[in-house]
Amino acid sequence: MNAKGHFYKVDTVKKALQLLIECATSFRGIEKTFELFNGLEEQKTPSFTCIRKWLGRIGLYELNRQKEYRSDWIFIIDFTLELGKQKALVVLGISQQHLLEEIMPLGRGISHQDVELLGLEIMNSTRGEIIKEKLDEITLRVGKPIQIVADHSSDLARGIKLYQQEYEDVVYTHDVTHAMALLLKYELNSDDKYQSFLQKCNLCRQQLQQTELSFLSPPTQRSKCRYFNVERLTSWGIKLLNSPADTLVKLVGNSEDCLINKKLMDKLGWLVDCRSELIQWHQMTVLTRTLETQLKKSGINQQSLNSFQSNEFTYADIKLLSFQQRSL
Repeated sequence: MNAKGHFYKVDTVKKALQLLIECATSFRGIEKTFELFNGLEEQKTPSFTCIRKWLGRIGLYELNRQKEYRSDWIFIIDFTLELGKQKALVVLGISQQHLLEEIMPLGRGISHQDVELLGLEIMNSTRGEIIKEKLDEITLRVGKPIQIVADHSSDLARGIKLYQQEYEDVVYTHDVTHAMALLLKYELNSDDKYQSFLQKCNLCRQQLQQTELSFLSPPTQRSKCRYFNVERLTSWGIKLLNSPADTLVKLVGNSEDCLINKKLMDKLGWLVDCRSELIQWHQMTVLTRTLETQLKKSGINQQSLNSFQSNEFTYADIKLLSFQQRSL
């Protein structure tokens, strides 16, 4: 049966969107998949542009769909895409009832399927006053939230605080992912050894590009939210230091062992001097990741502190002990 007003069958549209949303297949990949199985099923192959339009229609429907008016919404707010001077403000919502009945008992975090899109605004200006206006518009449509979760960027924070002046009982919560990144930033931003490590990682990546050692390059660093990089970089360094030299030589292949050993020492030997610091920095990320995971799965409650302290973090290092105390 064809979809109303469409050339293609409902099943074709459904399968195409499932491949896109559930299997993360590209638009052109979906088109090729239909071509591959064209002989097995009697259905025509949609073009990638057609599939893109279907996705747009689904998204437009979700954006315009009337949401339930509730008194227990929790808003999750952030800026996502940025193009030139424009930014996309996204407001997601989840009801406290759904959180308490469907998510918390399972001990899991919130997924995309749990939230609803309450607002999507393309903004030329991100001043707090404009953000407050957008929150007012959403409130008129779906109801006043009991909590707003967002980072502490200046514009968002100002907009939410202006909103709180009108709705004083709304709780503004710093999202835990950004909070943990800020904790690492306060610790490492003034650490000369860590800043030197970052510079050496950048230089090392440039030197190893388009060489036989390129597979050993450090991970690409984010230009924004740089302290989201810490775990990836420390894991890379520790794994490389723990890898036997002869294994690395074998992975390179088709070269003289002595030459490869020399190149490894020339390009990556500097990591040896960072060994103790790498372990220390990595332990910091393990601590923040543990706290982040706990709060995302269990929320904040009277048992949160005891639950976190029950983890076996036994640090002899004074700096790590101090960092652990600050995280609480």
